[in-house]
Amino acid sequence: MQPLDPPLAHLAPLDLLCRHLAATRSYAPLERNQRADHADTDGVYPELAPLWAHFDRLLVRHDGFSLQVICVKDRSSDAAKPTSMDLASLREIGSQCLKYCAKLHGTRLPVGLQVVELCRRDSGATSHLLPLRAVPGLKKVGVVAWSLNLDDGSVWTNARWGGRLAGRAAMQHLLAAVRAGAEPAVEAPASALLARRPLLTYALIGALGLIFAAQLAVGGFQGPLLTTDAETLFALGGLSRRAVLDQGQWSRVFSAGLLHASALHLLGNTLALFGAGCLLERLGGAGWLLAVFGLSLLGGGAASLLSQPPGVVSVGASGAIMGVISTALLVSSARLPFGKERSSAQVQLLYWLVPALIPLSGARGGGKVDLAAHLGGALVGLLLGALLVKRWAKSAALPPRRQVAAAVGAALLLIAGVATARGLLAHRAAASQQRALKAQLAPDASFEGLATATPELAAQYVAALRARYPRDPRTHYYSAVSALQRGEAIEATGHLRRGLADPELLRSFFEESRLEVTMRVLHARLLLASQAPAQARATIRPLCGRPELQPLPQLDPAWIRAACRR
Repeated sequence: MQPLDPPLAHLAPLDLLCRHLAATRSYAPLERNQRADHADTDGVYPELAPLWAHFDRLLVRHDGFSLQVICVKDRSSDAAKPTSMDLASLREIGSQCLKYCAKLHGTRLPVGLQVVELCRRDSGATSHLLPLRAVPGLKKVGVVAWSLNLDDGSVWTNARWGGRLAGRAAMQHLLAAVRAGAEPAVEAPASALLARRPLLTYALIGALGLIFAAQLAVGGFQGPLLTTDAETLFALGGLSRRAVLDQGQWSRVFSAGLLHASALHLLGNTLALFGAGCLLERLGGAGWLLAVFGLSLLGGGAASLLSQPPGVVSVGASGAIMGVISTALLVSSARLPFGKERSSAQVQLLYWLVPALIPLSGARGGGKVDLAAHLGGALVGLLLGALLVKRWAKSAALPPRRQVAAAVGAALLLIAGVATARGLLAHRAAASQQRALKAQLAPDASFEGLATATPELAAQYVAALRARYPRDPRTHYYSAVSALQRGEAIEATGHLRRGLADPELLRSFFEESRLEVTMRVLHARLLLASQAPAQARATIRPLCGRPELQPLPQLDPAWIRAACRR
């Protein structure tokens, strides 16, 4: 073993280990006189009393959410004292301590028990520790064992994958500090790390609110929740597999992430963004928040695009926010010191993240939760968070590559903003054009009494409507019907030709009523009767390939097929 350096060379390794655990991991050592039944006293856990018969030190970390216990056995001076407690007894004690753990979404958080042995080269047997391993599972008690060799600095554990996911790196660092007799490093308090003002988070929330207000102003809304229908969301730039893959409208992958289906949809997303965004920006700076939001927005949109069925329209910043939550979870785990602030932040992040990744459907502005977008955004966030933690030196206040991250995020959000603005402006122009066209149509009530009116009165009334609304195809259709009642086939043909001359109005306002189909079939029949087959075929040809053309008993199906082939 290497000689210990001052100032802590006089301390035994066991005492030095406990001091480091208390200073760097926020563990509190228990005293043996706390074995008495004082469950109403803070920091006293009488359920742990049986452990004193088997271990030399007990350390506890209780942050208000979960309970972690480290049981230390010093075998460095007596090789004949291996840990004698079995797994069943450890789990039973842990089960009794579950009452100290909080619940998350109705599920009790687990108790963690770690058995740590200090040994030397001649006392390094670990076979008795192998059985002391259990995942929390239904019993909510996790157990893992460690053996720290003071002579050669090796760390052994029975945890899966060599303990890489159970804190092996932290144990190695801890053992190195004990062997060197180093003073425990004093970590900056969480309040100092979270002192930065999250201005970018506020700006993102404000931008989403402004875009939603513009969306309502341009596209309108329904009901008290300010819901936008799927047709309008599609027109504004909502994500649609058919529009992107078949029509090449790739800008929808960006614009859909800034639109929302309702005020409730927006509120849920902005609340999650406020919590996770503030935490990530305060820890990692605005540049990385911008990059995570932008890349996760893109990742969520891509995942949604690959999984959604045709005809579905997807909107919302959920994918981007899931990425921010995932990154904030990893960064807070690596940068915040152990304590209630860290645990509170992580529990809140999990409170948002876990339900969003469960494959359940729920109402959100009249639609369903886009699970694929959530998963895609969360995956991107986890990858970025892992990269950020790996490249971020422990001694550095802020992560590296902040300018590059900010540039990438700003470019992506600029593209998304331009795509969204184009969608809003295009819909506004289309809506203005629709209003102008609709102003040239007669009110629907104007045609209600025609079926019961006499032919003479109907003809006069329709003529007056046609003079006032010359672009309304219905006035020309009813004029043609009136002319046929009088036996004026040539006049009826002229009215139908003028009514069909404005296909924009027909398909914009009367597609569902089959008015165009009715007028074209009638026009074709009149042209065939007047020995004009070429003109009849030209009249019917715009309907070729449309499903409305199939059930038409007024025309010979063979003639229709021949007309569509030419």
